[in-house]
Amino acid sequence: MAKRMPTARQLPADFAPSKGVSWVLRRGAADEAVLWAGPELGRQGQIWERAPKGEWGVAEDCPAPADLLQLADDVAVWISTADDKVLQRLVVTGDGEPDDHDWKFKVTSFEDEDDEFPGSYDAPHRRYARVNGSRVHFAEPDASPFLVSPDGDVHGETLASFTSAGEMGMYASQTDWCLTTISAQVAVASSTGDEACAPQALTIPGDDEAAVVAHWLSVVNDEAIGVMTAAAIELNPLDPRGELSDDERTFWASLLADLRSGTNYGETFDCTVYLDDAVRGTLRGLLNSDPEYRAVSEALAAPRTKGAWLLTALQEADYAVFNSFA
Repeated sequence: MAKRMPTARQLPADFAPSKGVSWVLRRGAADEAVLWAGPELGRQGQIWERAPKGEWGVAEDCPAPADLLQLADDVAVWISTADDKVLQRLVVTGDGEPDDHDWKFKVTSFEDEDDEFPGSYDAPHRRYARVNGSRVHFAEPDASPFLVSPDGDVHGETLASFTSAGEMGMYASQTDWCLTTISAQVAVASSTGDEACAPQALTIPGDDEAAVVAHWLSVVNDEAIGVMTAAAIELNPLDPRGELSDDERTFWASLLADLRSGTNYGETFDCTVYLDDAVRGTLRGLLNSDPEYRAVSEALAAPRTKGAWLLTALQEADYAVFNSFA
């Protein structure tokens, strides 16, 4: 596990970060270091400075430096704060990337995080910065900052996820897509696995979570098969009018569970939507214009009269039918 906070050697001997004050440590590529600490970011506090390979200077009272929350391409920044608006206050400066510079101190932990978080090298900007131990990453198209925890999860509330996985001989592949809100107005679409790409920032129109989830599903649908099938299975009940016998319903349910879990020949198509019932209802209405979603929804609603094609596909694990809707 990469170290997420500065080491004792990177801090003044008499500085106690555990006291809970807001503080920012900025360390330059030439190994200069500046530490500012105070009750809140942007207020009066104390500043320490250290020259390359030198000792920390005497702390002095001062206002927060003007560049306190600037993320330059040749500076590593550690931020500790309870300010929940700190992400919106970060400013990206410089045209390069961290690995364009000859860093004089070890940045292995930052580089490990770049390797671990998919798409970080393809993102529009990359900086060595952490907030409360979590890494700052950026989403296209406007370098929107967001946080990734040490275990690789985007900070925020998950709205929806989709997993596609399969096996072909000795080769197995899996990609997970996730949509996470990072503020009331912005969600980040991220992915991990074989088909992962750079994170994308999506605007939530008028706090309409159903609209942003519908748009996100349509984007993922352009990258993978079975997306709308999985969404329909997640959002619609099986046999609501009671066409099936108990045994038939149990058989259908087991096949649907196999599709979501990968039990059947290792193929997995699984969508989970984390919305309340009212918003889920709105989402169903928005997705109903998609022919694949509509066909699967109708098959689930009337499995005996309209679901024969889906039952065959599930029984035979023949998912090429999903491509026929493209």
